[in-house]
Amino acid sequence: DSTRGAEQVSKYRQYEYRANSNLVLTTGDHRPRVDEPSGEPESLKDYLTGTKFGDKVVHAKPDTGGAGTKRKKDDAAAAAKRSRREEAKQSVLGLGDDMDSYRPRSRETRQAYEYLLH
Repeated sequence: DSTRGAEQVSKYRQYEYRANSNLVLTTGDHRPRVDEPSGEPESLKDYLTGTKFGDKVVHAKPDTGGAGTKRKKDDAAAAAKRSRREEAKQSVLGLGDDMDSYRPRSRETRQAYEYLLH
């Protein structure tokens, strides 16, 4: 068990900064790259000359495209909705009239259907 702990410690020390910091290669010629930002903060003073904050604001009402206005419902759609509601309110006892239209397709549903009928 102590050898296992020693192995873990040696693995941990293998990747420490002190062990690897001298392995980093550095070049003798250090030239700043022109195509990459240096990371130093830069002033926007020269870039924003002639512009003021809020210059591009537009004071106009957005085009809602008819959103938010009440529309008249279609009479046919309202009647269909009403008939669906009435059908939903019907009792299970009134469904016996349409029983001739149902035909069970699988053996399991046929057995369950026959059980319900008898």
